[in-house]
Amino acid sequence: MAWGPLSRRAAVAAALAVGAAACASGEGAGGDPAPASSAPAAASGEVDTVVSHGTLRIDDETAALDAACVAPGAGEVEIAAVGTLEPSGRSVEVYFQAHLADPYIAVTVEDGESTELLEASLDERLEVFVTGHRVAAGAIRFVRNLDLDTGTGEFVGFGSIDVDCGAFARDLPAPADGG
Repeated sequence: MAWGPLSRRAAVAAALAVGAAACASGEGAGGDPAPASSAPAAASGEVDTVVSHGTLRIDDETAALDAACVAPGAGEVEIAAVGTLEPSGRSVEVYFQAHLADPYIAVTVEDGESTELLEASLDERLEVFVTGHRVAAGAIRFVRNLDLDTGTGEFVGFGSIDVDCGAFARDLPAPADGG
């Protein structure tokens, strides 16, 4: 299914909410991070999602990501991830549609007072690399306020994403509240 930029934006909101719920991780004993484990991804419990990990870079900031990876079809990988940009401490939610034919990435950045949506510029093709369980894109030209009519936006910086998917589900996990 080929999605245009408008339908992608609608999917971003749903995917980020679902991905954040799927990627939420607690703490283990002594405040250490809980070990990666399979958690029910659907209300029926039929599909398990292994929390995967990756890295997002935007200019001089880096975020360690907890991610859910989905492989809905041949040549298609979708990733919903959450993390915190360092050194600023801003939280990020990432939706990465790593389709070889029509890739897309959206990053929602929140600092507690404001939220902004960063997207890959339409000026340059987003190059996606899928090798085994590793999904990556580099030299991403991130912009804010992307105008879908002109393809222009305010340049924010260059970045990259690299995710090592522990496993792939067939669908995005259902929200924990069933909605």
